[in-house]
Amino acid sequence: MRIRPAFVVQFTLVALALGGGTWARAADCGGSVECQCGDRVVASITLPGHLDSCPGDGLRLVSGVLDCADHQISGPGDNTSTAGVILEGDGTTLQNCRLRNFGDGARVEGALGASILDNVAFDNAHGVWVGGGAFGTVIDGNEVRDNQDEGIHLGSGTAGSFVRNNDVGDNDAENIYLLGTTANVVEDNVLGGAKDAGIFIKNSWNNDVRHNTVGDRPILVRGDSYDNRFEANDLLAGGYVFEAFEEDDVWTYPHGQTVTGGSVDASTCFEFLGSYENTVTDTVVDDCRHLEEKEYGDLVPYGNVVSVIDVSPGSGSEGSGGSGSSGGSRKGPIKRSKPVGDQKDTLKLDFELPQGLDIDLAADDVEITVSDDDSVIYRVTFAAGWIEEKSSSRWQYKGKPDESPGGVKKLLFRLHPILGWSVKLRAKTNLDLADEADMTVEWTIGDDEGSTADQWQEKSNGWLLKP
Repeated sequence: MRIRPAFVVQFTLVALALGGGTWARAADCGGSVECQCGDRVVASITLPGHLDSCPGDGLRLVSGVLDCADHQISGPGDNTSTAGVILEGDGTTLQNCRLRNFGDGARVEGALGASILDNVAFDNAHGVWVGGGAFGTVIDGNEVRDNQDEGIHLGSGTAGSFVRNNDVGDNDAENIYLLGTTANVVEDNVLGGAKDAGIFIKNSWNNDVRHNTVGDRPILVRGDSYDNRFEANDLLAGGYVFEAFEEDDVWTYPHGQTVTGGSVDASTCFEFLGSYENTVTDTVVDDCRHLEEKEYGDLVPYGNVVSVIDVSPGSGSEGSGGSGSSGGSRKGPIKRSKPVGDQKDTLKLDFELPQGLDIDLAADDVEITVSDDDSVIYRVTFAAGWIEEKSSSRWQYKGKPDESPGGVKKLLFRLHPILGWSVKLRAKTNLDLADEADMTVEWTIGDDEGSTADQWQEKSNGWLLKP
């Protein structure tokens, strides 16, 4: 829930104006003009250093690309009306920033086609907030964590956003929240540690939620939400909950959702609370009550169809339907390559290790190689201890691309209760040698080794897995 007390906003505006702070002056910057707190960015710029302790908003991005080069923009720490960077220009891009101590780390206000790429938003009220009727926002490759309310919020009147490849965790409410929004794609995110829901969808319709890994909490769909599609998501410690909701003495009921594939590990996998005509097919479940229906708001659930692949011991259906989502949902190694001038390509690897593999990342060296028939395209090695334990199921290396091995920005190992270890790597590197369709990812962890191989198709923006 967004909190904007009127007295807090009024006090901040008056105090900054009387004090002659940099926020009040709102000068233009960008190009050859350096930026200070409160400025409007009107041309592309790379920040040469931090902008710390901004008394109000950090920067307003009106035009071009704001690249923080891994520098930090920090705010007052207790003001829910401020934002680290406000994207208000169409086609603007915010990248490589550390945003903390604001109401919103990054905020999109009505812009068309704005992009938020490879940032870290933490210790804010909300990590990323999209509102004001924004359309076509791209939120890709960010780390959004430890915010006091929501991680990523898509608000009323927005549409067509792409929320993908983000690591969103340990936010005090929801990790990803869709409210009154439509036609968005939420895919390939790793979510964990939220206090309420991993993904929360309320009064929203026609959204695609696919290939996400959701730890610790459920996917919750509430109120007048309909025709949302959930495909190949892995829920590690929570199920799907479809729940009617009362607001202003009016009940609304989620309906018409479809869940396909993926896996669920929870006490109850699918709950329909005053929800009707939802369909579940081919989802792998382990030792859970498949279905629970309860009357909410005078509506007795009806028309809900649940068909699962139960792999729990003694279920009698272990292994039916193949291996579940682990093969179908795996993405190919090279997901995007965007060379622009001397800019390095972006390498994105996502793959799974064999089930039952026992590895010790504190004691084992790790090597990952991408190759084709006649050349090694990419290779990186991490010595034992470089990959740090963040929790019992999450190990991570994170560094600056110009300082880390192989240009790695992030290497994340996650241990899933059902599917075993998954690996996510993001790097800035040179992929000029990627010129063939047959590519292989080989990995060595201590004494264990393995590989994945797929057929790839070259596109204008990189290599993609063939359908």
